Amino acid sequence: MSDKKKFEIYMPKLGLSPNRGTIVKWLKNDGDFINKGEKLLEVESDKAIVEVEANHSGILEIIKDNNDGELEIGTVIGRLIE
Repeated sequence: MSDKKKFEIYMPKLGLSPNRGTIVKWLKNDGDFINKGEKLLEVESDKAIVEVEANHSGILEIIKDNNDGELEIGTVIGRLIE
């Protein structure tokens, strides 16, 4: 059994009303080591494009990308693996 910690990255809520968002682009590549606080990706709601930062450090595993269209808030879009 692997003892590596996995921290999921979720589609964030970007405002008061939007319940969906779109990944504009990942700023890092699958397999990159990410430090906590680094900018990971850009997400678009109906009103703005926002940069999302890493809440943990680890190796990035991208699950969803800009080809996946609109995604529900809370959808797992990636993971950081220690």
